[in-house]
Amino acid sequence: LVVPVRVRETGATVDARVDRGARVVAVTAALRGLDDVDVGAAVKPVVRVHLPSGVVTATPTLAAGPGGGVLSVSVPFAGDPPAHVRVDLVDGRGFVLGSSDAAPPEDEAVPEGPPPRFPPIGVSAPLLSLSRLVDAPWSSPTAPGAFATSVVADRHAGTSSVQGVVRGTGGVGRVGFDASLATSATGERTADDAAWLGLRVRTMRLGLSELEHGVSVRVGLPATPTGAATRIEPSTSLGGVSGHASWLVTAGARLRAEDTETRAPVPAAQGFVTAGGTYEPTPLVRGYALVDAHVLGKQADDPTRGRAGVTVGAEAGARVFGGLAARVSPWSDVAAPVSVQLAIGYRAP
Repeated sequence: LVVPVRVRETGATVDARVDRGARVVAVTAALRGLDDVDVGAAVKPVVRVHLPSGVVTATPTLAAGPGGGVLSVSVPFAGDPPAHVRVDLVDGRGFVLGSSDAAPPEDEAVPEGPPPRFPPIGVSAPLLSLSRLVDAPWSSPTAPGAFATSVVADRHAGTSSVQGVVRGTGGVGRVGFDASLATSATGERTADDAAWLGLRVRTMRLGLSELEHGVSVRVGLPATPTGAATRIEPSTSLGGVSGHASWLVTAGARLRAEDTETRAPVPAAQGFVTAGGTYEPTPLVRGYALVDAHVLGKQADDPTRGRAGVTVGAEAGARVFGGLAARVSPWSDVAAPVSVQLAIGYRAP
């Protein structure tokens, strides 16, 4: 008995390509050695795509052609485009007919999405007390791009007083700048009529501002002949964003850089801490509350003193914004028991 045996070489040439735009792995396979075979019924070809998330199988479609035809299929992927993908074409018994490694074309342009938005920490124009001793700033590690003008009003010892302040903040990368200029107060009050110039450096940022740390130094220059002496103010700040809320702590000191009898008296050294948080019920409204505490060094025959206050306020608006805030304190010797600030400003895109 003679049984004729026909030996044929079968297989496939597989080509695979990662299409970033369509977010698919496009697979084509040219069969060989299967000219007179019912490929669908006898071979039962299956494409296996080895993605980072796991192996995905797909049944290709068959088009007529030499060697048994041409198979093709597109397999979608999720997430970032894979750097390399192995693709196998197997028959119904799991025998590998051909394989290929797919990779995105090197010259294919990768679509760029918008840059990440880092949520702001703190507010753009926190209240500045009508005082040269307890008007320490509540400043974030990253200086916001904003310009604001504000008016602070209070009533102290039966006299109402008003002071205007113009300020701006901004920066490039980790480095930020801030400046402010305060007018003289109305009435007989001796407020902090000074020009402050500052430099901030963000030393750390985790995630999308989930945690930030920075250091800062400001120099206060007298803006009037009787204004307070030149002061240097080093500080550090730590804050972060969690959902719709943010928190911020600023701690620092003020050091008198000159001593003159013709200027408003200020301590040779003092320390301060401001701590609080914000909450955004909507993207256009941001409420905030903070506590400020101060250790005032000796001034002439005055002993060292501790003073504190609580501020609540809100800012509303996107690019153009307005702010309203009030500070209350149980002490009235260095600032009024109640201060109110109205601000209007512009935030950079």
